[in-house]
Amino acid sequence: MPGTLEESEAADGGVEPATRTFTPIQRQSSYSKAVEDASAKNSKSVGDDDLEEEGLVDGKKKKEKPEMVPIEELFRYATGLDHFLIFVGIVAALIHGGALPGVIFVLGEVLDEFIKQSNYSAMYGNDTEGLAKANADFESQISIFAWVFGGLAMLTFIVGYIQTAAWYYSGIRQVHAVRRSFFRSIIYQEMGWFDTHNTGELVSRLSGDMIKIQQGLGEKNGLLVQWLSSAIVGIVMGFVQGPLLALVVLACTPLLAIAAAMMSKLLGSYQNKEQGAYAKAGSVAEEVLSSVRTVVAFGGEDKEVDRYTKELESARKLGNRKGAVVGFGTAFVFVVMFSTYGLAFWWGSQLIIKDKLTPGDMLTTFFAVLIGGFALGHAAQNSEGLSTGRGAAVSVYRIINKASLIDASATRGKRLDKFSGDISFENVGFTYPSRPDTKILTKLDLRIPSGKTVAIVGASGCGKSTIVQLIQRMYDPDHGTVQLDGEDIREYNLAWLRSQIGVVSQEPLLFAATIKENIMYGLDRGYITQDEVEVAATAANAHSFIMDLPHGYDTLVGERGSQLSGGQKQRVAIARALIRNPRILLLDEATSALDTESEGIVQEALDKARLGRTTVVIAHRLSTVRNADLIVAIDNGEVNEIGTHDELMTAKGIYYTLVTMQTFLTEARPETLEDSELALGSLAGEVLSTNIGSPVRQISLKDEAARFTRQFSKQTSTAGSAAGQSAADLKRQPSTTAPAKGTDDKKKPAEPEEEEDDEFKDAKGPTLRLLRDSAPEWWALLIAGLGALVQGATMPAFALLFSRMLEIFSIQDKAEFEKEANFWSGMFPVLGLVSGLTMFLNVFFFTVAGEGLTKRMRRKVFRCFLHKNMDFFDDPKNSTGSLSVRLSRDAALMQQAGGKTMGQALAALTTLVAALVISFTANVYLTLVIMGLVPVIAVAGYLQMKTLAGHEHSNKDRLQDAGKIAVETIENIRTVVAFGLEKRRFEAYMVSLDSVHTKEKREAHTYGLMTGFGVATIFTIYAVSFRFGGYLIAHQGVAYGDVFKVFSALVFSAMSLGQGTAFAGEAGKGGPAAARIYSLLDGASGFYETTEDLEKPDHASGTIELEDVDFTYPSRPEKQVLNKLSLSAKEGETVALVGTSGCGKSTSVSLLERFYDVQSGIVKVSGYDVTRVNVRWLRQQMGIVQQEPVLFDSSIADNIAYGALFKDIVTQGEIEEAARKANIHTFIVSLPQGYETNVGPKGTQLSGGQKQRVAIARALIRNPRILLLDEATSALDTESEKVVQTALDEARIGRTCVTIAHRLSTIQNADCIYVLGNGEVLESGSHAQLMEKEDGAYYNLNKAQITTRKIN
Repeated sequence: MPGTLEESEAADGGVEPATRTFTPIQRQSSYSKAVEDASAKNSKSVGDDDLEEEGLVDGKKKKEKPEMVPIEELFRYATGLDHFLIFVGIVAALIHGGALPGVIFVLGEVLDEFIKQSNYSAMYGNDTEGLAKANADFESQISIFAWVFGGLAMLTFIVGYIQTAAWYYSGIRQVHAVRRSFFRSIIYQEMGWFDTHNTGELVSRLSGDMIKIQQGLGEKNGLLVQWLSSAIVGIVMGFVQGPLLALVVLACTPLLAIAAAMMSKLLGSYQNKEQGAYAKAGSVAEEVLSSVRTVVAFGGEDKEVDRYTKELESARKLGNRKGAVVGFGTAFVFVVMFSTYGLAFWWGSQLIIKDKLTPGDMLTTFFAVLIGGFALGHAAQNSEGLSTGRGAAVSVYRIINKASLIDASATRGKRLDKFSGDISFENVGFTYPSRPDTKILTKLDLRIPSGKTVAIVGASGCGKSTIVQLIQRMYDPDHGTVQLDGEDIREYNLAWLRSQIGVVSQEPLLFAATIKENIMYGLDRGYITQDEVEVAATAANAHSFIMDLPHGYDTLVGERGSQLSGGQKQRVAIARALIRNPRILLLDEATSALDTESEGIVQEALDKARLGRTTVVIAHRLSTVRNADLIVAIDNGEVNEIGTHDELMTAKGIYYTLVTMQTFLTEARPETLEDSELALGSLAGEVLSTNIGSPVRQISLKDEAARFTRQFSKQTSTAGSAAGQSAADLKRQPSTTAPAKGTDDKKKPAEPEEEEDDEFKDAKGPTLRLLRDSAPEWWALLIAGLGALVQGATMPAFALLFSRMLEIFSIQDKAEFEKEANFWSGMFPVLGLVSGLTMFLNVFFFTVAGEGLTKRMRRKVFRCFLHKNMDFFDDPKNSTGSLSVRLSRDAALMQQAGGKTMGQALAALTTLVAALVISFTANVYLTLVIMGLVPVIAVAGYLQMKTLAGHEHSNKDRLQDAGKIAVETIENIRTVVAFGLEKRRFEAYMVSLDSVHTKEKREAHTYGLMTGFGVATIFTIYAVSFRFGGYLIAHQGVAYGDVFKVFSALVFSAMSLGQGTAFAGEAGKGGPAAARIYSLLDGASGFYETTEDLEKPDHASGTIELEDVDFTYPSRPEKQVLNKLSLSAKEGETVALVGTSGCGKSTSVSLLERFYDVQSGIVKVSGYDVTRVNVRWLRQQMGIVQQEPVLFDSSIADNIAYGALFKDIVTQGEIEEAARKANIHTFIVSLPQGYETNVGPKGTQLSGGQKQRVAIARALIRNPRILLLDEATSALDTESEKVVQTALDEARIGRTCVTIAHRLSTIQNADCIYVLGNGEVLESGSHAQLMEKEDGAYYNLNKAQITTRKIN
C-alpha cells in the first residue's frame, strides 16, 4: 500500500533527503549515468545486440573486431539480373583498370621518340633531305601514338560507362529491396520490441545504415576491382620494362599505401565520433524544439542553449582532431610521394647512364609501378565501402531476420464471419519488456460478456490500459490466456482481430495529414465516401468545429495534431474509431479532454455506438461509467471487486471509496439539481437553447448522431466485402471522396521546405559577414590562407620539375647529365616538404576556423529559435523536423561558404597564375591550343572526383519524403498497429521510395557516362597535345622539353582545379545556407530579447487583468479567438475559466505568459503591462501545468527540478517535497532507480496520470506567485485527484490561480468563474451566484454535467 512504502522508508532510517544537493551540472551527470545503466540493463535483458554492434556492453568499450556479415550474405537480395550486372561490371572494371598503365606505356614510347628526334640535327648535319624524312617518320609515329591515345579514350569511355552503370544500377536495386524489407520488418514487430528500441535509432538505420549498405553493394566495388586491376597491370608492366627501377619504386610504394590506409582509418574513426557528437546535439535540439512551449514557460532557454553548446563543443574538438589527422596524413602522403619521385628519377638516371634503361622505359616503369602503388591505396579505400556495408548490414539484417512474436502480417489464424465478442482473462500475468522488474498484472481473472459494457477503474498504474492493450494483442501475457469467444486470441488471425476493434486512447495521436484523411485511417477499406467521414465526425461532435475551419475537412492537423486543441484532437480520434463500425469498442478516457457540452453529446453517441457491442471503458471520471453493465475495480494487478454500480456501492469496497472521493458539491440550489434528472435527449435541447453555440446547428448534430447510429447497422453487412480492397483503390475513387461542399476550392499549403529552398537557392553567401563571424579564428584563417597560396603553386612547380627532368634526358654528356639529374632529383623532396607543410597548414587551420564557425552559428541559430515568439513555431514551415534539419544542415553547409571557399579561391588563383606564366614562357602556340581544352579538362576532373565521391548526399535529400513517412509511422506505431495501418503506411512508404528508385535507375546511366567521359577526355587531350607538340617539334624547332613543360603545367593544373571544383557543389550550397541563416538571425526578435532592458520589479502582487482584449493567432488571422475579452483576478484569488473547446481559455493563459501579443486591449500582471516588463521576470512569477504535459528524456528528479531553473541549487529534499505534494513520491520510490528513473522520450515510460503528477510537482517546486492550471488533474484517477486537488488548494493559498477546467466539480470553490463563449465573457461570478441564474450558461453546463452523471 502507498502509505506502507513511505512508512517503511522512514523506518529504515534512510538518509535525510535534504542532505542531497545538486547543481544543474551534477543533475545532468547523475542523469547520464542512470541512462547508461538503464540502457545497458534493458538492452541486455531483451537480448538486443545493437549496443554490442556499437562496441558497448555494460557501458564499457569492447575491443573485439566489429562484427560483419559474410560477403555472400550482404548480396542476399541480388536477383539474376543483378548477378549478370555484377559480372559485366567486374569485366568492365578489369579492362578499365588496365587502361591507365597502358597509357603510361604509350607515354614512355612518346618520350623515346621525342628524345630521338632531339638528336636528329646532330645526326644528319647538313643532310636536309635525310632530316626531312626523319621528321616525317617522327610525325607519322607520333600520329600513330595519337590514334592509340584516341583508341584508349574510346575504350575507357565504353568500359567506364558499363562499369559504373552496372554496379550502380545493381546496388540501388538491392538496397531498394533492403529498405523495403527493413521497414516492413520494423512496422510488423511486436510492441514489446519497440519498448526496448529507440525510435530515433531505427530512423537513423533507415537512412544512415542504408547509405552504408549501398556503399557495400554499389559502384565502390567496381572501383575496388578497377584499382586492383590497375595495381596488378602496373606493377607487372613496371617489372617487365625495368625490373631494377621497379624494385626501388615498389619499395617506397608501401609507405604511400600504408599512409593512405591509416589516414582513411583514422579519418573514419574521427568522422564517426564527430557524427555521434553532432547526433547527441541534434537529439537535444529535437527534444527542446518539440517541447518549446514548456521550455519557454519555465525559462529554460539559456539552460537548453548551454546544454546544446556543451554537445557542440565535443563535436568541435573532434572536428579539429579530424582536421589534424587529415592535414598530417595528406602532408605525409605529399612528402613521401615527391620524395619517391626524386629517388626514382635519381636511380633511373643512374641506370640510363649505365645503359640499362632508356628514358622512355624509365618513365614507363616509374609511373607504372607508382600507379600500381597508388592503385593499391585506392583499392584499400574502396574496400572500406565493402567493409562499412557489411558492418551496417549486421544490425539491419538482424532486424529483418527477426520474426515478430506478434505478427499482424501473418495469414494464419481464424477469421470469423460472425462472433459474439465474449472476452475473458484467465490467470493472466504480465510485465512490460522494458520494465521486467515491475509486475503489472499478477493473476487477473476477468470475463467481459458479449455485447456488454464493462468499465475498468483503479489507481494510475494498476493495469487498466494494459488490459486494453492485451485485448488488442499488442502484447502476449507472461502466463495465462486472453480469450475471445472461449478461444485463445492467439488462435485468431491478428489483422482480422484488430479490424474488429475500435480504440480511442487517452492521448490520441493524429498523423500529419488532413482531418478527413485522419478519420479515414479508421476504416481499412479501398474507398470511403465524404458522407461516411462527415457522419462519423458528426457523431463525435467534431463536424461543427471542422466546418468552421478555413479548409474544413481538408485542414492539415500538423505534426502529431499540433494545430488542433486537445478536445478537437480527441473528437477526431473518436470519429476515427467510430467510422470503422467495430464489434469491440475500447475507450481509454475517450472523453477526458472534452468540454461539458461536447462530452454530453459525444457520450450519447458513444452510448448508442456501443449498443450490441462488447465495450471496455477505462475512466477516472466515474460518472461516465455508472451505467456500465459491469464495473471492475483493479488493484495490484488483480480484480479486487466486480459488479454493477449499485452492487459495488452497497459493498462499500474500493469502488465505493473512489466514488465518494469524487463527490459533486451541490450546496447551491440542490433541489433544482435533484429535479434535473432528465432524459439526455431533452437535456441536450435545453443546453443548446442557451447562448452557447448555435441552436439550429447543434440540434441538427444531435439528429446526425442518431443517423450515424442507424448507419452502423447498414455498414455491418458491407464491411466484410469491402475490407479486402487495397489502399491504392482510394486514389481511383475521386467521386466518392470529394471534398465537402464549400471546400472544393480550398487547397493545402505548399510544402514549406520547397518554398524555403526556392527562396534562397540562388542566394550568395555574404563573404564579408562570414569572415566577420570567423573573426575569433582570424589567426587560423591567416595561416591557412598563406598555406593555400603556396599550396596552389605546388602543381605548376611539379610540372616544371617534371618537364625539366625529362628535358635533361637528351643531354649526351654523361657527366653533365648526371650532375643535372642529381640536382633536379633532389628538388623533388624539397618540393614535397614545402607542399606537405603548406597542405597541413591549409587543411588543419581551415578546419579549426570552420569548426569554430559551425559551433558559433549552430549555437546562434538554436538560441535564435528559442528566443522567437510562439507565432514562429505555429508556422507550418517551422515544424520540429524542419528546424532540426536547418539547424544541422545550414550551419554545416555555411562552413563551406567561408574559409574553405576562400582557401580554394586562393589556391586556384596561384595555380592558374603560375601555370600560365610557365606555359606562355615555354611556348605560346601550344599553350593557346591546350588552353582551349582547359575547360574540358576541368570538367573531366570534376566528373572524375564527383563519381569517386559517390552520390550519398543527393540520395539523402531525395529520400526525405520517404523518411518523413517512416519517422511518422515509427513514432506513432501504437496508433498504426491499433488501426491496422501497417499495410497502408508501408504502401505509402514504398510509393515515395519507388519514385526515388525510378530516378536513381535513370541516373545510373548518367553516372556511367560521367565516369567514361571523365577518363576518356584526359586521354583525348593527350592525343591532341602530343600530336600538335610533335608538329611544333618537327616544323618549328620547339624543344620537346618545352612541349612537356606546357603540357604538364596546364594539364596537371587543370586536373587539379577540376578535382577541387568537384567539392564546389557543397560550397555552392553554402551560399544559400548562409543566406537562410542570416535571414533568420536578422528577422524579428522575440520578446526574450526585446524586453531584456525592461523593468524587473522587486515585488509581484499576482494580480491579473485582461482589458478589452482582441486576439487572432498569426497563423490563422481569419479566425477571431478573443473578442473584447475582459477579466481580472485580485491577489490571492482563484479564477476559473470554463466554456466549450476553442472558446479562448487556453489562449488567455498564453497571453498571460506573453506567448503572443494582443491585437488590441491590454494584459496586466501584478499591475504591470506585460509588454513593459522583462518577459523572463514575467514568466518566473508563474507556474503552469498543461493539459498534455511535456516531460524531457531525463530522470524524474531532473524533470521536477526543471521548474526551479532560476535557482542556483535545487536540493533533493525540495524535489521530494514537491513530489509528495503532487502525490507522486510513493510511486517514484517504488521504482528500482527511484528519482533517477529515466522517463523516456516525452515521458513515454510513465502513464498519463504519472506524467501529469510529475508536471504538477514541476510547477509546485517553482513556488510561483501565479499558478496556471490547464486541466491539471484531468488525467488523474479518483484517489490521486482528491489528494492532488487538496495539494493544489493548499498551493493556491496566498497565490493567484487561474484554472481551466471542463470538469466543473474541480472549480466550485473558485473566487470567480468566467464562462467564455466565442472569445468573450458570457457571465462571471462565484459558483453560488452563477447557479442562481437558471437560464445562464454556467447553470446549464452544470446541469448537463450532473444529469449526465446521474443518468450514467
